[in-house]
Formats: sequence, structure tokens, C-alpha cells
Amino acid sequence: MLDGFIQIKVNPLVIVDGIPFPTGDLSANSATNNPLGDINPADIESIDILKDAASTALYGSRAAAGVLVITTKKGKSGAARLTYDGWAGVSDAVRLPDLLNAQQYIDSKNTAVANALALNPNAVTAAQRDATGKSFFPNFNADGSIVDTKWYDEVYRSAYSQNHNVTVSGGTDKTTYYVSGGISDQDGFLKANSFKRYSGRANLTHQATDWLKLLVNMNFNNSLNASPNSGSSAGSAFNSSGLGRIATALAPNLRPRNDDGSYSVTANATGNGNNLIATTWSNPAVLIDKDVNSSESTRFLTNLSAEIKIIEGLNFKTTYSWDRSNTENIQFWNPINGDGYAFIGYAYNNTARRNNWNWINTLSYNKTFADAHNLNVTIGSDVQKTRTINWGGVRQGLADPTFFTNYQGTFTTNVAGGNNINQIAFEAYLVSASYNYKGRYFLSGNFRRDGNSGFDEANQFGNFGGGSIGWEIGQEEFFKNSSIGAKVSSLRLRASYGKVGNGNVGSYNAYTTYGSGLYGALPLSWAFNQAGNKELKWETSKQTDVGLTVGVLENRITLEADYFYKDIDNLILNVPQAPSKGIPGNAILSNVGSMYNKGFEFALSGSPVRNDRFTWTTTLNFTTLKNEVVKLDPSIAQLTSTTGGLETASITKEGYPI
Repeated sequence: MLDGFIQIKVNPLVIVDGIPFPTGDLSANSATNNPLGDINPADIESIDILKDAASTALYGSRAAAGVLVITTKKGKSGAARLTYDGWAGVSDAVRLPDLLNAQQYIDSKNTAVANALALNPNAVTAAQRDATGKSFFPNFNADGSIVDTKWYDEVYRSAYSQNHNVTVSGGTDKTTYYVSGGISDQDGFLKANSFKRYSGRANLTHQATDWLKLLVNMNFNNSLNASPNSGSSAGSAFNSSGLGRIATALAPNLRPRNDDGSYSVTANATGNGNNLIATTWSNPAVLIDKDVNSSESTRFLTNLSAEIKIIEGLNFKTTYSWDRSNTENIQFWNPINGDGYAFIGYAYNNTARRNNWNWINTLSYNKTFADAHNLNVTIGSDVQKTRTINWGGVRQGLADPTFFTNYQGTFTTNVAGGNNINQIAFEAYLVSASYNYKGRYFLSGNFRRDGNSGFDEANQFGNFGGGSIGWEIGQEEFFKNSSIGAKVSSLRLRASYGKVGNGNVGSYNAYTTYGSGLYGALPLSWAFNQAGNKELKWETSKQTDVGLTVGVLENRITLEADYFYKDIDNLILNVPQAPSKGIPGNAILSNVGSMYNKGFEFALSGSPVRNDRFTWTTTLNFTTLKNEVVKLDPSIAQLTSTTGGLETASITKEGYPI
């Protein structure tokens, strides 16, 4: 039996103005860069979260973790309206653990040394203790005061942030516009952590004729993320260079800088001072001052839509989206201390150019019959293709520290790194129908066939769908005339079932791949990069939901209560392989397991103030969740997730929760 490592990375599907929006980290270093950061919150009109089986099934393959529907602001007819909003704030790290001062630390460590020696005389070598058996001693500043470093102060700070937005909107009966510009400048409470964004948006709507409506949404963003290695990101190096850990682990009787202002270092660690047992922790002052980890993206996104009224109730809509972005990832590790010490300085620059287009076409029929029967039917297609080109290089061995933070500086080695081309395509066909009778009885169903080029041709398509029923008891005459109906504004029961897929795989996981390169004087060599799996197929999620909604005081207070059960099959996980097979990473991506999630969700909302000029709404949420891994591959005893420093972060086994 082998131990494996878990590979569950599922993000909710984000829809912005009807178009799937990419998520996931674009950065090649510790400065996280998620495309969602390109959306200016001031441009958002509404956010809807879809979690029930029927509504998510309509979105098919990428809705396994739910759907986030974002609608941006549009102009309204009338005179031009100029608005400004801004804010400024400060944030601090709070509830940090209380740490020992220098003398307390010295006493505690020397007690530990004495205890260790009492059990084993060889536990601490003679070179690591003095004649009295002590290993830790005070250090002194130039003025004679004892060194008592507050490492929190070296790593954390009060972080100041500001945000400014200006909008102009207005229009006529036929044409409306919304134009905005924004600047966001935010510092993190971890030193050297910051985020800056410049954004611009233009949303235009034009009623060309009584049967043709045109829409144009354009969005430009430039964002810069900078962050040291905090040691807290999933998979990051939670080891000697993680600042979040260093702040709590370093000895307070050591100092970051010497009296002459130079860094206090001993080899690749903080200087030991008078201590006889060496520390293994890097000096955070060096990492903050000298290391650079940044990811800058420039992005232009355009949505073009046309809505055509064919006949009364029958409408056709086509939307084409083009999304182009360039991301520059810059990483410099200093040669003095930290991750770059072993390389005598390390530089890795990577640039990614990403082109994504999406074309969605829908034909909808919406009709009311006899003022009672309301019917809506939609059929459509959805095609998307993404192509990403990455190129970069790695340089090591810094020869001229003057130009350390410039990749063009003098380094002794220079090799290519992070050069690849990836492309993936999605294709889908969908149909949905909904019916309600006088707003009392509701019935809906949908079906979607999804294709993903990341799977082998035989497994590229999956069929997904769902359905729901609902009963608005509050609209029934017997309820309105009852004593309960006089107090309860609305009461609705609902139930749904749906099946969605997760195709969260890379572009070429079905194929065995090789990488090309130089080998000495030979012009070309091939390296085994990945073992493919042509049997890899869709991970599926089947979800059942049952719930009710109750409203009182004209729905100023509402309560939603739901029970959900989600059964996930064919989990896509990395299955470990014997090292003797020579497979890169000793793992193959496979469908190997199943699990379930179940629980209750409650949401209590109240609107104490609600009028034409001001609305105040408060919502309280409470959720219970139980999950369990039902099945894993027979060859896997357990799944472990590890940090970059190889510490085990979690263990997953059959019969236990994740």
C-alpha cells in the first residue's frame, strides 16, 4: 500500500455579465495573482450565489463547486450623472500569540537543555554548551542594553489602504452608457506585501430598432501583486523562509542587524550571537529588504452582444467575448540569506500571454397563456478556447550585487525556464425549460452536454442535467385565509436534483508528454515529463436539495432553511506509482474515489429600513457540514497534502472526512 497526495482543486464557476470568467492563480511565485482581483467592486451591481442542484446543472462541467453570478452596472436613461466614492483604512495583524521575552526564552531553553542531558548525556554536544551546561545566553546592544527583539515588529506592520472610483452614466431612451475608472492601493500587514490596481470600464447599450438591441462591455485592468513567501499559501515552503512562521520561531535574544547596520547572519541563518546552539531560521530583515516576488497583469476584456426579437416571445441572443492578458512574474532571491543562498542569488522571470475567446448563442421562448401558465424554454450552445504561451528564464550565481533586482544583471548561469504552450477548449449544448402556474406551482428541468479537450477523445463529452419543483403555499387561498396566513407573508417549499461534472484537468493529462532541451553539445534531448491516462474521465457530482422559505412582515424578515446531500464519484486524484517505474512525480492522474458532503444551511435576513432612497439589509448564516471519503484506490492507504517544505498538512483516509 502506498501513500498518495491529494489533488482536489475545485473553484466555483464565476459568470460575469453572462460570460464564464477565469479563476486560478496566474502567478509563478509567492505573489498570488487571481484574475478575480481584476474586477473593481465598485462596478458590481449584484452578486448571486447558485448552490442548489437544478440551477448549477444548467452550467454543466465547471459548476461542481457552485456558481457565482456577477452583474456589472449599466447606464440608465437621463442626464449624465457623475459620482465619486472612495475610502481609506488601516489593518493590523490581531490575536497574535504572546511570546517569551529574551530572558524568559533563555531560561526556558536552558531548562530544556538540562532536561535533555538528564535523559541522555549525549543529547547536546560539548561544543553546544558551556561548563555549566548552558547553551543560550544574553546578547547586548552597543549601549549595553540586552537584545530583546520583537520579531513581530520586524515582520508585521500597520497596513494602509485607499480606494478611489469615478463614474459617469446616463443616456437616452435608446442608448445608455456607464463609464468608470478606479484606483486601488492596498498594503498587507505583512511587510513587502501589497496590491495595486488601475481599472477602467465602459458598458454601452443601444436599442437599434424595435427588434435589435446591441450591448458592448469593455474592461481594462492593470494590477500588481507583491508578496514575500509567507509560508501560508497551499503548497508553499512552510519552512525556514516562511515569514509567518519565522516571526513566532526566532529567538528573541537574537537581532536582525548588527550595531554597524549590517545584517546579522551566520551562513544561511540568523546570526547566533552568544548562543551555542545554532538557529536554522532565515533572517526576515534580509528577505523583506532584498527579495522580490511580484506578479503584474495587464488585461483587456470585451463582450459584444446582440439580442434579436424574432416574434413576440421568441428571442435570439449571441455574445462573443475576447479576453487577452499579459502577466509578468518576477522573482529574485538574494544571495545573503534565505532561499537564494544556496544558488548565490537566484532570478526567475516568466511572462505569460493568455488569449481566451467565448461564443455563446441562445434561443429563448417566453410566453404566458391564459394569464396563468408561464412557460420559458431556452436552447443554446457555448464554445470556449484558451491558449496560453509562457516563456522565461532562470539565472543563478550573482556576480554584481548592484543590479541584483534586475534580471539583466550579471549572473554566472542562464538557462530557460517555464517555457510552454497550453491550449484547452470547451464545447457545450444546452436546453432548459421552466413552467409555473399562477406563481404557485413551479417545475423546471435542464440538460447540458459538455465537452473538454483535456480528456481523451473517447471521454471528452459528459451529459449533465437537473430538475426542480416548488410550491408557493403562501399564494394559496386556503393559506391566505388561515390564521397563519395573516402573519406569514410567504411560504415556499422546494426540492431539486442535479448532476454536474468536474473537468478540472490540465490541457494534456490524457497524453504522455516529453520536454525538449539541450544536452551538452547535442542540439536536442527529450525528457519524460508526464505519464498520460487515456482512461481519465469526468468527475461527477450528484446533489439533492430540499428546503423552504418563510417571510413575515411583508417579507421584511425571511428565513431560508435547506438540507443538501452531494455524492461525488470518480474523484480526480493523483495516484502514486512505484519509483521504480520512472514516472515523473511518481503519480498518474486518475479517477480513483468517491465521497459525500451533507448538511443544513440556514439564512435569516432582515430589512429594518427599506424605501426608495435607502435600504438596510442584514443577513445571518449558519451551516452544518459533514463529509466523508467513501472510497479510494485500493493501492492507496491514505492521501497526504504537503507544503513546499514537505511538512504534512493533512491526511485523507477512507471512512474519514477530508
